[in-house]
Amino acid sequence: MAVTKVSFGTVIAVSGNPYKIKKINDILMPHTSNGRLMMKDVTKKYANSPADGLMAMAAQNGDRVELYITGDDVEKVHKKKKPWDTIDGILSNLKTKNSYLNVNGLSVVEAAKRILES
Repeated sequence: MAVTKVSFGTVIAVSGNPYKIKKINDILMPHTSNGRLMMKDVTKKYANSPADGLMAMAAQNGDRVELYITGDDVEKVHKKKKPWDTIDGILSNLKTKNSYLNVNGLSVVEAAKRILES
């Protein structure tokens, strides 16, 4: 799976059954302590949104939508350098076609592997 390298970093959005996303996050949690991965639940942003994109449709259908920021770009979020000031800023630069993954058809291990390889 190709992940878009936006002008300011690598971001991947993932949607799927809330229980499956929790299991994926449990696998990925050790990577957050070393500063190489950041996870943000953006489901509420899309659940009641009038948008009709992939992430909005997933949230409106009861799936959880999680945003993963990987590698050196985690530091940019912590420092809140533009356009990393807000989740909206990050999402507005996300190219959904190449950096979105629906994990409902994947095992949690495969999904975690794809996120880490982004």
